Amino acid sequence: MDGNVFHSQEVAVFWDAIGPKLDEFVQLAASIDQDGLHWHPPAESTNSIAVLVVHTLGNMEENILEVLLHQPVGRDRDAEFIDADFDAEDLQAKWAELRARLEIALSQTPVEELEIVRSHPRRGTMTGRGVLISAAQHCAQHYGQAELTRDLYGARFSMTGS
Repeated sequence: MDGNVFHSQEVAVFWDAIGPKLDEFVQLAASIDQDGLHWHPPAESTNSIAVLVVHTLGNMEENILEVLLHQPVGRDRDAEFIDADFDAEDLQAKWAELRARLEIALSQTPVEELEIVRSHPRRGTMTGRGVLISAAQHCAQHYGQAELTRDLYGARFSMTGS
């Protein structure tokens, strides 16, 4: 983290699980061509890597800033699933801006916030610790889907016999 010191070692551990995984996620998106970034597997309810990144960043913003730290973000979750014409640079810029906001906010978060029960818009009530666990799990789940999508994109011609 760029000079920020966390008030809580436990919050720092959560950030160490989330921040670098999102770095990898955005790097994965940057490692594939534009067609691959927007391709989705030929199965119902699958998403492109671009959508997975945008959705995961929206989830992090909502979970950490709004649910955990009570900073309204005005998330439009449904809009995250519209495959807009993002390129890797757009996703990297979006992540860089959000990463800075998350680092600053979390670096100032006292450990006591992890004990407070709050209301999550889709998961009911949970402690601040539960919010961070949920955020880390959500990120890991979608990163895994993005890895699989990247691999399927690379194998698409051998799957069709072309």
